[in-house]
Amino acid sequence: MIPILSRTVRELRVREVVTVIASLAVLAAPAARAQPRPLILESIDVVGNTRTSADVVRGRLPLSVGDAIDPAELLVAIDALRSTDLFESVDYLATAGSERGRVRLELRVEEKPFEFRFGTGYRDLDGWYLIPAQLRADNRLGHGEQLRLQARIGYHVSGIELLMRQPPRPHSSFDWGVSLAAESLARPYFLDGIEYRHEVARGSLGGQVGRSFAGAWRFEGGASLQGVEPERVPVAREDDPVRGIDRGDALPYEDLPVEIAGDVGRAERTILHGVLEYDTRGVREIARTPASGFWGRVRSELFVSRAADFGGVTVDVRGYRARVGGVVAVRARGGVVSPVAAFYDRFHLGGLYTVRGVPSQSLSPSEGDTRFWCGSLEFRAPLVGRPNDPRVAGSLFVDAGDAWTGDNATPGDATVTAGWGVRVRVPWIESVGIDVGMPITDSPVGESFHANAVLGWNF
Repeated sequence: MIPILSRTVRELRVREVVTVIASLAVLAAPAARAQPRPLILESIDVVGNTRTSADVVRGRLPLSVGDAIDPAELLVAIDALRSTDLFESVDYLATAGSERGRVRLELRVEEKPFEFRFGTGYRDLDGWYLIPAQLRADNRLGHGEQLRLQARIGYHVSGIELLMRQPPRPHSSFDWGVSLAAESLARPYFLDGIEYRHEVARGSLGGQVGRSFAGAWRFEGGASLQGVEPERVPVAREDDPVRGIDRGDALPYEDLPVEIAGDVGRAERTILHGVLEYDTRGVREIARTPASGFWGRVRSELFVSRAADFGGVTVDVRGYRARVGGVVAVRARGGVVSPVAAFYDRFHLGGLYTVRGVPSQSLSPSEGDTRFWCGSLEFRAPLVGRPNDPRVAGSLFVDAGDAWTGDNATPGDATVTAGWGVRVRVPWIESVGIDVGMPITDSPVGESFHANAVLGWNF
């Protein structure tokens, strides 16, 4: 156990070194004289909490009484509790238990006041967002709830959102949330070889209820009221001197494809959704990405409006495995939507989150497609710094995908790209970087490579 302690201590922040030496040296010594064996967690006590019940704190710690732990696992669990962002600080003290090989854990928490933040990053399973400003009033009732008013900037989307979410409480498998949002979606597409961007304004009020069951499974159902209004005309994103088009010029409405022109105007609809998720990802990370496990999601949606009712289904599966000092990450996605869906509800393939190495959404027509699939194989590894949280990390990747409408799929039409990426750790945002992809098959715009600025990993 002594080599394990030595390796772990070198990776700790300075203030934790004293804690680990004082708390675990006595516990490790008897085990060093005998056969090495893990320590059994005998109890978990909480101090410093005023609003939050001890059960809520214990429920956010990925350890339970009776678990066999070692120092490295304890530090990972403490970091997981800190990452919930419910507390101003989380410290701990480990002391000898009632008999040899047992340990008592005392968690020392300081609850957060109201917070106003600038320039933070936020990651969910659909991608990365930059949060220019955010007001937080988390955990005011002491149940671990989140209440946030925030501005968001993501991949072709920006807006403002008021969100309240209640994660599962101790001894409960249910979670719920409500949100009020106003945002602008920038839908890029190509017409006659010129890239245009069509702004779509969206406002929504919605809620959902989820339930976890059978360990790794979770089901969610919800509904929202949404208003959508595309701009009447798109604007050019590049110059074309031959045709006299300058960046920022608006395309006349009469020149829009009929599939897009018919969707211009305000629409109001109700959206019902159901989601089934499966998650076995471990808490251990390498290069700030899970080092093991799988995650999968099936999402179905029903859109109800005066104009037309339609539905769609998407599937997203991801897997992670530690290999040769890094992580092999795999992702496969696919989906289908009704042909009556508007252009802003269809699938648009190409770019950062689907097939890197080609411009955003350049693999689909301007009105989008009703079916698609794509996949990514990626190797991620730390380059500079600690393996789990390096200052610099790198990746190699291969992407592939295809999209079509109706029964027009043509075997062999898939686009394949390969490339590399770099991520640099940045305070508050976690990491920024670049992905550079090169087409292996023909590029729709004739580029030899395409680069994307990125926040965090793609998945």
